[in-house]
Amino acid sequence: MQDTTGLHVLIDQDAYYAAAPVVSKVNIVTQKVLDERAEDVKKVITALVKASRDFAADPAVWAAAMHKARPDIEMATLEALGVSFAKSWSVNGGLNKDELNYTATSLYEGEDFANVRKVELAEWTDFSILDAVLAELGPDATMDNVTR
Repeated sequence: MQDTTGLHVLIDQDAYYAAAPVVSKVNIVTQKVLDERAEDVKKVITALVKASRDFAADPAVWAAAMHKARPDIEMATLEALGVSFAKSWSVNGGLNKDELNYTATSLYEGEDFANVRKVELAEWTDFSILDAVLAELGPDATMDNVTR
């Protein structure tokens, strides 16, 4: 936001996520792709984890990359966003079993999914590729806890 005059932060991002750890984004491939192109998927996941770690370590790296993609956004805005995102990158791939279960449970409590069969985590989540990436890179203990 360009002008924050009169606005006050009621709860910061960390406190909000601690109270409601809803996962809003995951990357999905079909089982066929996972079976036939596992190495390609692993390369993508490795690149995403490495980029997340770079962005978390230095928010200016994210701002510079975004400025190339979105030169229409002022650099000062991108730098401020980079700082605000610094503690929320998926430095371990973002597949935390507890957070994914919390997210699914929360969704099924709402009326949108009231009459829908609950899809269990094991039906739509495969930790194996990410676990292989983390075995090679090592987990980052600073954020994005790994739970299975």
